[in-house]
Amino acid sequence: INSFLSDESSHSVDWITSTPESSGMNQEGIDKAMEYAFNDDQNTRSVLIIKNGSIVTEKYSDGNNEDTISTSWSTAKSFVSALIGIAIDKNQIQSVDIPASDFITEWKNTDKSFLSIKDFLQMSSTLLEIGDDGRLMYVGFETFDGSYTLLDNLDFSINRIFNPLRKDSSFKWNYQNADTQILGEIIERASNETIYSYAQKNLFSKIDIKADWWKDGFNNYMAYCCLDMTSRDFAKFGLLFARDGRWF
Repeated sequence: INSFLSDESSHSVDWITSTPESSGMNQEGIDKAMEYAFNDDQNTRSVLIIKNGSIVTEKYSDGNNEDTISTSWSTAKSFVSALIGIAIDKNQIQSVDIPASDFITEWKNTDKSFLSIKDFLQMSSTLLEIGDDGRLMYVGFETFDGSYTLLDNLDFSINRIFNPLRKDSSFKWNYQNADTQILGEIIERASNETIYSYAQKNLFSKIDIKADWWKDGFNNYMAYCCLDMTSRDFAKFGLLFARDGRWF
């Protein structure tokens, strides 16, 4: 068994299916879980249960199937975290403990120069949030007449100032899309590639994922969200982690 990182070839995956009974699982329990998942209040599009590398149960909401494309929303952050690990494995980033300013050079010799890559991985940068940065980074600034002005997600993420209430506090964590946007930019500057091409070369192609990644109105890949792929391809990423980063 070798790490998928050490193998330059791609690995096609044709999913094997099995039954709950043959996998030692309880059908009644699965039925209850599915009933809960597809309750009208849940807005569930799909559920896959994987055991021993096989699809034990697969269900989709009306109008969807195994070929339906879904977006990741913030699950993309986990892909970005994996790409940081890959960049470290490839010696493009020394470690998570080095200053983010080694790559975000706009922060050199500023009060942000001490922030580490780990701070952004843990969403503990203490850079100032402006309300709901999720909505802001998706749709932009709302103007007085109710229209929206597009936001450059990268400039916004870089130009944040410290939140004085958190900077010197023992509680530094705060969920922010902008922190992950910074990680995407670090990957791009470390590799001299877009985050999408880097992911295609070093992750997606290795486990046979076909994906698209959204951009904002300023041609920045939205690292904090919005990877599009099938549920089966999302399951491959989960299976990769279940196997501790090894791909059979």
